[in-house]
Amino acid sequence: MANFGCRDALGVQGSELFFVKWNNFYQLHIRYLFSMHLHLLAQTEASGSYWPFTVLALGILFVVVAIAVFRIHAFISLILAAVLVGALSSSLPGGEGDNHIVTAIGLSMTEFGSTAGKIAWVIALAAIVGVCLMESGAADRIVRGMVRTLGEKRAGVALVLCSFFLSIPVFFDTVFFLLIPLAQALAFRLGKHYLYFVMAMCSGGVITHGLVPPTPGPLVMVETLNLNLGFTILSGIGLGVIPAFAGLYFGKWLDGRMNIQFRESPGIKIADIETIVSKKDNELPSFLVS
Repeated sequence: MANFGCRDALGVQGSELFFVKWNNFYQLHIRYLFSMHLHLLAQTEASGSYWPFTVLALGILFVVVAIAVFRIHAFISLILAAVLVGALSSSLPGGEGDNHIVTAIGLSMTEFGSTAGKIAWVIALAAIVGVCLMESGAADRIVRGMVRTLGEKRAGVALVLCSFFLSIPVFFDTVFFLLIPLAQALAFRLGKHYLYFVMAMCSGGVITHGLVPPTPGPLVMVETLNLNLGFTILSGIGLGVIPAFAGLYFGKWLDGRMNIQFRESPGIKIADIETIVSKKDNELPSFLVS
């Protein structure tokens, strides 16, 4: 068994888990920025001014500089960027007679609250299911079934396919919390390839999350551009296969060059997982129940 106490650079443990867990809230502000940019483009068409494009560029530049240069947390950066775009816009929806900056802040907070009310419970339930999978041994039971059916060499393929299709109807964050216990248990069982399994899980999920409706982002694009929903779903799945498997093989290449291993964090103890992995099949839940 490999030493899983080394530093995990994957960002799925400890304080980094906060970023993953709140990613859907970041998407809220990205969606707000997107809707604001559509409003700016409408202004451009009506007035012939190129100022809206300047505001768009400034909003993107602000996010990049705030995160990459000043190391401001992405959550805070996107909130500030949403307010900045609204403040720089020549007009805002429903803002007649009100202070312009106050309206920009109000729109940002309103959209944040609306989306948080819809998805917070989904994120929380996904985290609970993930913990249940790991602590009950159900994750290890699923991993054993995958390895027996596909073989150790194809375990990454199984993870990328699972995340690829699961991320179509639900948020990628939810899929992440559901599948990360499988990647962890698989790495414990085989004693290697932790980076590869996590990359496999992520590469499938992020592609369909960004390309295939009814995931909210692509669905907004379908509605905005008046596209055919069925054709968009099929084309998104077809085109998404290539980058998903490209990410899988990149993860395999990266895994051969970086020794990324699992580490302990509050609520996830290596000794506890090793105990589960060492159990016999008859001591674990059935595959169907898992």
